[in-house]
Amino acid sequence: MSAQLRSLDELPKRNSTQVKNNWSEVLRQVQQAGSIAITRHLTIEMVMISAGAYREMVDLFTELRARERRAKLDDLKRRFDERLAVLRQREARERLDAMLAGRGKLAKGKRPLAGDPL
Repeated sequence: MSAQLRSLDELPKRNSTQVKNNWSEVLRQVQQAGSIAITRHLTIEMVMISAGAYREMVDLFTELRARERRAKLDDLKRRFDERLAVLRQREARERLDAMLAGRGKLAKGKRPLAGDPL
């Protein structure tokens, strides 16, 4: 973003009556400063920004969301690849074959387990 974002307290302030009565002056101030805080009863109610600053914020947000999605997909792919590597091990096939050969019967003295084994 080309414009430096300032905290609410650092923004130039205009009360809502000034905004209503001096619209063209307020627009000029927004174009010069990039943004202004609009107050009502000395409390900041909203911030007015230029269309260019808004577009930059939307572009930045869109880029950030895309990066987050890529990071999540990369993590899912990594976890999938790790799990697939485990399943491709020779021991995994042998365990599966042994389980299928048992036709659902447990070995004597064994109890069924729920969830991932520790």
